[in-house]
Amino acid sequence: MADELNQEVIVENFTDIKLGPLALNTEKFGEITFDRSLPNLESMQSTFKEFTDLQYDQKLIPEFVNQINSQRDRFVEFLRRLQTFRLSEGFNKDIRDGFENEVEALYQEVYRSDLPWLTFLRQDASIQSKDTKKLQDEQKAVAKLKSEYEQIIKQLEEKKSEYEKETTAVQKAAGEKAAVTFGKHFEQQAGEYHKEAQKWENGRMTLYWIFLVIVIINVLLYAYFFTTFKLNIKPHLDPNDFFTLQYGIFKVALLGLISWAMGYSAKNYYINSRLESSNLHRKNVAETIRDFSKSNPSESERGEVMRIGADAMFSHAPTNSAYSSKEVEKENGPVDTIITNVIKGKV
Repeated sequence: MADELNQEVIVENFTDIKLGPLALNTEKFGEITFDRSLPNLESMQSTFKEFTDLQYDQKLIPEFVNQINSQRDRFVEFLRRLQTFRLSEGFNKDIRDGFENEVEALYQEVYRSDLPWLTFLRQDASIQSKDTKKLQDEQKAVAKLKSEYEQIIKQLEEKKSEYEKETTAVQKAAGEKAAVTFGKHFEQQAGEYHKEAQKWENGRMTLYWIFLVIVIINVLLYAYFFTTFKLNIKPHLDPNDFFTLQYGIFKVALLGLISWAMGYSAKNYYINSRLESSNLHRKNVAETIRDFSKSNPSESERGEVMRIGADAMFSHAPTNSAYSSKEVEKENGPVDTIITNVIKGKV
């Protein structure tokens, strides 16, 4: 109680003052305590504290900020006056009643004029809280999508490693039986790469439409909010209040990820398409060797055909170009393309 009686009341600490010991102090006031004013004082103290927590001075226009500040300063002055009242210094019932009437008048003024702004700030805080949760959920979704693509990359690299080992084994094989056997194998591989190429192409087109839809929706939303705000019609929402910095950072990150995924899908489409062509080429060479063998060639002719066939099958197959094609390297998605063109334009 001694702290409330002796502590200097200022704007920075008035919300921490315990009003019960200050208003109901029988040692100072005797039986003339401020029972009627205490609930109003505590209610206004809580209200001004909530205004501060909701950052009213940053979200309301100066006129209303000044109004709230003026009422808060008058409230602080009431607390200072409470500290000075003493029976020994002439305090009496008339002074108490007059003070309580002033407190009642300020209480009525605060809740008549400030309640709409307090409601607005509460709703804004609620919206901000929902936006934060939504952003966190979307970030989790993006992280999950990235993890799935990293898993796909790992699987493709493993498949590439396995294929290179198989190619090495085929290059060491010789004879008609090996050529015929791997002819079937290459046909099967070509079919698998064809399916893979179609999968990556379908994925790229899906991402493209997602990318386009996100851009169009954001453009339409901005145009809608801008038009309704300027024409002063519902919902009368400033575009800047919706398109916040956090919203912009997330959307740029999301579009960047989708763009990267589109570029990655395009690269893998070209890789699988070229591998499909390579395996079809090898299949055709193997079938040529098989058909030639049916003509009962001499051993020397058979050996020469096998050597030429192996050379045509492996030395001239465009396998490596599937991973180093300049056309593939350029496929990095729309966002990267836009940034690159802008930088080149400036240079």
